Amino acid sequence: GSPLSRADLRAVNVNLCDMCCILSAKVPSNDDPTLADKEAILASLNIKAMTFDDTIGVLSQ
Repeated sequence: GSPLSRADLRAVNVNLCDMCCILSAKVPSNDDPTLADKEAILASLNIKAMTFDDTIGVLSQ
């Protein structure tokens, strides 16, 4: 899946993890190096902005 897809993030229960590490891919030399971390930054902002139903975590404990 893609870390930019909220459906994929919900499918892996990202809200239940203790830590989430987002790795940035190496940018090819012909691309703009200033945009190298664009997808990693967007993925982290996407996760931070997501809201989750807390009852799922309570029921599993």
